[in-house]
Amino acid sequence: MAVVGGRIRLMARPVTPDLAAARASALRCLREDPELVCPGHRRPLTANVAAEWDRMRRYLASHERWPLLG
Repeated sequence: MAVVGGRIRLMARPVTPDLAAARASALRCLREDPELVCPGHRRPLTANVAAEWDRMRRYLASHERWPLLG
């Protein structure tokens, strides 16, 4: 995951060869309730963390297609 413009984003499909494993990994991370998010990509998320975390949980739970560009 990355933080882009204050929103949690998934990594792009071209750099995510195993989408099922990536989805499972993201869902495991999303079980936590952090006060801030420091992904390995871009800046930390320090504001609206709970709302963004919930938004990403809902997105992954909906089984929508993995985004092409993250």
